[in-house]
Amino acid sequence: MRTIRTTFISLLAVALLAGSAVGVSAQDEEASTGDPAGSSYFTGTLNPEGEPVDGIFEGDTIETSDPRVSGALSRAVNWAEPTPGLYVEAEAWRLENEDGSWTGQGTGLVHSGQDVMPNSFAIVELSGEGAFEGLTAVMLVDRLKNPYVIEGAVVAGEPVPFPEPPA
Repeated sequence: MRTIRTTFISLLAVALLAGSAVGVSAQDEEASTGDPAGSSYFTGTLNPEGEPVDGIFEGDTIETSDPRVSGALSRAVNWAEPTPGLYVEAEAWRLENEDGSWTGQGTGLVHSGQDVMPNSFAIVELSGEGAFEGLTAVMLVDRLKNPYVIEGAVVAGEPVPFPEPPA
């Protein structure tokens, strides 16, 4: 009788360990890949390592708390200086990593006049491709610090369309 009980307890312990190992493995896989359909809020940095050539920046990197929105960044930037020290920018972005990519546009402002607090930020909206198809990333980039500070969100669906202006 004692042998049967010991064997039963041993088999139960092995079964419980095997079941928990499968659960842990599934949790680890989900944590490393993220939930592709899920929304997330993220923070991170943009490391401006690229030198601009004709308004194109290559070699920048983004690292965020959501690995889907991390990778190598290329950006094209057009800007105008309507007044000394005030720049308005239009930007096109492509962010790539091994799972997919993000492309989209943003707009930025740089204000560095003598009598004002300097300011430099961009708001960027990106559409997912590859594993990120059907997702949109929206981020605010604070460019006063180096590396730049990013706050944003990934949401399911296409970018939210702008409404018509009020009459």
